[in-house]
Amino acid sequence: MEETKVKSLAKALKVLECFNSKNPELGITQISKMLNMGKSSVSNIVSTYEQLGYLEQNPETGRYSLDLKLLEFSYIINERLGYQRLFHDVMQDVSKQLNVITYFAKYRNGEVFYLCNSYPQAKAYDYPYRSIIGETAAMYCTSLGKAMMAHLPADELERVLRQDRIAYTEYTITDEAVIREEISTVRRQGYALDREEHEYGLRCMGVPILTGSNTLYGALSMSSPNLDFSTDEAVQEYARIMKEAALALRERIVK
Repeated sequence: MEETKVKSLAKALKVLECFNSKNPELGITQISKMLNMGKSSVSNIVSTYEQLGYLEQNPETGRYSLDLKLLEFSYIINERLGYQRLFHDVMQDVSKQLNVITYFAKYRNGEVFYLCNSYPQAKAYDYPYRSIIGETAAMYCTSLGKAMMAHLPADELERVLRQDRIAYTEYTITDEAVIREEISTVRRQGYALDREEHEYGLRCMGVPILTGSNTLYGALSMSSPNLDFSTDEAVQEYARIMKEAALALRERIVK
């Protein structure tokens, strides 16, 4: 890796990277421990971010969270990438047809990176809707991740498989040999399943989206607690719909 030219800037950006969906609010001490950085340095960086509108402090806890200034950047990025605009109608059709939430994600730094989603009109779920655009998830226990792992270059796949794995539920597969076998199955059948491996009560199916040269572009998934994976007929019907949607998205990105 090329040496960082402006180390002070890199250090400051690392502070922002500490904030995510799992750690939306952090204190100076927490950030200092996460980055192995002195408290005074962290405090100076955080104070600067607060003055410029990138962080805000909770007066009750004294902790900090990302401020609205960063939302401006996310809006600009979303508009430039245009995924929601380009893919929404196809994803919405699947959501309506199967009464599921659909997600589009790309591979980024060894993780699933969510970029857009679509919800069904009938809100029949027993869990609340929330947008997860910009969030990340593990590859090995999500249908999106497994669908993409099946089409990663060999060296990149090995890098992902070397990562630490934890069991999110009792159904999470963490054994490397079993994961490799599942990836081979996904590659052969063209879809991946998540049977409550990442979250209890939630089943998912993911399919890869490939470019015109058959390299990985991203993946599409559908999620619902009501998906029926008990029969091969049901699974194959879901797979047919998802593969048709992925093909429609592929036709748009190769134009």
